Amino acid sequence: MINVDGSFAENTGDGSPGVVIRDASGGFIATSYSYISHVLDAITAKASALRDGLLLAVWHNKLVSIECKS
Repeated sequence: MINVDGSFAENTGDGSPGVVIRDASGGFIATSYSYISHVLDAITAKASALRDGLLLAVWHNKLVSIECKS
């Protein structure tokens, strides 16, 4: 499973996507986070997190289900 979330600071336009990948029993596989300057809005930050999560899953050669809460 890929869990993603993105943060967005409206006053600065900064954002940060975060990702955690777990196996079917909830065990840790991988994580990632980054800083993005000049993010348009919170949805863009979340979309970046989803993209990062998919890339991380490919990197680890994992089949996953995706959960994204807005």
